[in-house]
Amino acid sequence: MLRTLLAFIAAPLIVPIIVLGADWLLSGKPPYPGDFLGVLIWAYPVELVLGVPGWIIFRHYHVTSILSYLAAGAAIGGAVVLTLRPDGYFIPIDLLATVCSVLLFRYISVFEPAG
Repeated sequence: MLRTLLAFIAAPLIVPIIVLGADWLLSGKPPYPGDFLGVLIWAYPVELVLGVPGWIIFRHYHVTSILSYLAAGAAIGGAVVLTLRPDGYFIPIDLLATVCSVLLFRYISVFEPAG
């Protein structure tokens, strides 16, 4: 249970790192200090509204496959991107960030070290 809690706390942190890092690389302008928090203001509520129910379903059906988590991440990312960025700007980076977040969540919560 502790690993799951850690996963819910850590997974959204990767979203602003990827999104703001890509924006910095593409625009050449570093992000403002408050931008990190601005992205997290969206990442954590999305995790609560879409991620927690998805995790409950996965846990109930004992789903642990990477492909299932990738599909869930793409679906969640797609829903968020289409809601927040209907103009289509930055969609590939947003989807990448969401999928990375979901994979990080899976790695922390599901991964069992050998031995």
